[in-house]
Amino acid sequence: MSPSAASVTTDRFTPRAKRAVQLAEEDAKRLGHATLGTHHLLLGLLREGEGIAAGALIRQGLSVEAVRAAVTKMATPVASEEDGRAWERAIAHAQQASQNLGHSYLGTEHLLLALLDDESSAALVVLRGLAVDPGAVAAELRVVMSLAPGTYVIRGPKDNVVTCRVDDAALNAIDALIEAGIRSTRSDAAAWLIQSGIEANREFFVQVYSTVAEIRRLRERAQALARQHQDA
Repeated sequence: MSPSAASVTTDRFTPRAKRAVQLAEEDAKRLGHATLGTHHLLLGLLREGEGIAAGALIRQGLSVEAVRAAVTKMATPVASEEDGRAWERAIAHAQQASQNLGHSYLGTEHLLLALLDDESSAALVVLRGLAVDPGAVAAELRVVMSLAPGTYVIRGPKDNVVTCRVDDAALNAIDALIEAGIRSTRSDAAAWLIQSGIEANREFFVQVYSTVAEIRRLRERAQALARQHQDA
């Protein structure tokens, strides 16, 4: 395996991200390829099967068999310096994306987004060859990643204010948090409870936001078709 693969520091990688890299290395070895490339990593992310990246790819109709076939056709057993550089860029971009979002970890979603953001990556060649829109996948990932633990920003320079009615039980819970010294104000306590509810139902919200991303994509496509019809 190439030095670039062996030199990757995986301290911040989630177990699923580590597993995806391991699977990518296995496929590269199985195919007799001397260099680990972004196309192998794409296959590894899909094979991992349970991470956010795998879910986004599966929702695009991708299968392990189809991606492996595409990787097999485009790759060669000869070590490629460009493959090695692309792999290093992908890891660096994934690390940067994680840091920009304030995440203390690097997950499969960061890895896939890095592949999608590199226009020269072999992974994009595979996706486009299988009629998958990389922009649609990236848009879904960015929405889902906004729900990742540690990224919630309830208060900031310009607070988002929501006015709502709460029942006695909810108000008692808010006041109990204040009285116990856990939160300082009713507003702070309510925001904390909302954040806790989102975190407790994260898998549900991942599915909801993925659906919303697909709705937005279809709406944009419909609007584009309407404009083409008007211009015709």
